[in-house]
Parts: sequence; C-alpha cells; structure tokens
Amino acid sequence: MQFTLYKQKPVPRKTGVSGYVNGDSKAAHFFGKGDNLIATLEKPEIKFVSIDSMMLRGYEPNGYTVNGVQKLIYQEWLLRVE
Repeated sequence: MQFTLYKQKPVPRKTGVSGYVNGDSKAAHFFGKGDNLIATLEKPEIKFVSIDSMMLRGYEPNGYTVNGVQKLIYQEWLLRVE
C-alpha cells in the first residue's frame, strides 16, 4: 500500500511522497521511490487508524552525544493512503 508521510513535529510538513512502511515493535521505516530510506521511527506505537490514514508516534534518531550515544527526539507520523 502506498502512503504519503507527514511528520507532525514541530509543525506538520509533507516529507515523503508515494512510499511504503516496513516495521516491527522496534522500528518503522518509510521508503520512497527506488527503495530509498526516507525516515526511521524508533519504538513506534499506533496512535490511531482511520479508513484513509494512520498515525504513529515514536522517536526519530537525531545525531549522537559526545559519548557516542544516539539522541532521539519525539515524533509523530501521519501516513495517508494515496
């Protein structure tokens, strides 16, 4: 199923066009055309599902600390069916 990705934080914005989501309880991945990785969401949870969309919440990787620990920021994804 093809989706359009809208990241919701800090303000809603269209991120990916015509992609698909692959994931499990540890991470969700949004792939665009040519199987290019567009975005990753760690520890995803389903916030809601409707007939033409779903929203996931979780944490996106956001660089590393000086000690080499990965930083995560809270993010929500709205995925709309095309």
